[in-house]
Amino acid sequence: MADPQGYEWFRAEGEHDAGLPQGRDPREYPWGMYATDGSPLVSVGMFFWFSTAEELTSWFREVEPQIYGLEGAEVNDFRAVVEPALSAFIAGVDPEQTAEQINAAQSEVSVVWWGRFDALCSKDSEWERDFRSEFRERNDDEPDPSPIAAKETDDFIAFISEYGY
Repeated sequence: MADPQGYEWFRAEGEHDAGLPQGRDPREYPWGMYATDGSPLVSVGMFFWFSTAEELTSWFREVEPQIYGLEGAEVNDFRAVVEPALSAFIAGVDPEQTAEQINAAQSEVSVVWWGRFDALCSKDSEWERDFRSEFRERNDDEPDPSPIAAKETDDFIAFISEYGY
């Protein structure tokens, strides 16, 4: 388990800087997640980006409970149920499997996507393909799930930064 104190979003007094990883460039911070509120009535979500898989799991462990207003024993309960999935991820479990395990273990947050930026740009799983198609469709192109070309990267990152609100 990585010590979160070394990350720039960490605040010793507790109220961590929850907005910082949302505005990062995924070319520099290649590990990310797209998450929404676990409530079926709320569909607002956002991407968060991190330098390492360890930072991503530390964020999830430390900041997600804060975002969802968990306190005291609720925080400890949340951490206890997601820890097996986070530890397995660090040990090499597939990111999609990690997201599924996290979602099955708790109901506060729904992890829609979890992985590396290069996978979002090129992986052949259903969510990544649908996401790339939606990007191109919003740019007035034909929906196309093919990998993101180098010339599309800046526009794709701009799309990511606004997606989900």
